[in-house]
Amino acid sequence: MARITPPTQSAIADLEDYEPYKVSLKKIDWQDSSPEYGGESRMVIDWALLDQPDVTVRDWVSLRLGRQQSGHVSKLRKILYALADKPEASDIAWFDDESYEWSYDGDKAYAALSEGLPLTLIGKTVEKQTENGPKRRFAVVDYKPAAAQKSKPSLRPRPRPEPDAAVKDVDPEDIPF
Repeated sequence: MARITPPTQSAIADLEDYEPYKVSLKKIDWQDSSPEYGGESRMVIDWALLDQPDVTVRDWVSLRLGRQQSGHVSKLRKILYALADKPEASDIAWFDDESYEWSYDGDKAYAALSEGLPLTLIGKTVEKQTENGPKRRFAVVDYKPAAAQKSKPSLRPRPRPEPDAAVKDVDPEDIPF
């Protein structure tokens, strides 16, 4: 009989919710979504953290350029805007799922998804109940151009300003409340 051990915590567990992380495109695969979600083909993109290339974040992206049912811009459209550093108001004419090229003018390809392309992603940890118990993963919620985001803010406390001399010498009995 084999010994079964619990999985070790991955570096993904150390990622903080809603913090920007600079990443580069590491790999694109294809997968069919489950039948309850339409059974459509979708891209599975692995993003590698720039400061820790061994740590990857997996992202599932539908081949849609419009808006989601919630009214938000589709993930594919957000990714292409972030990579091209274009505003969301720019229309994307087409995306080719074989060459990974896309166009804004409808005639020539603007660029193509390829390994190493940088962007900044923002995500959050989500927990899902499975038949094997709870499963946690880091879900991507937004994409920004790589150059647009500042690095994660420092957690050092700010120094307190020195009070004015007039404030220092106030007798508590003189305060009217």
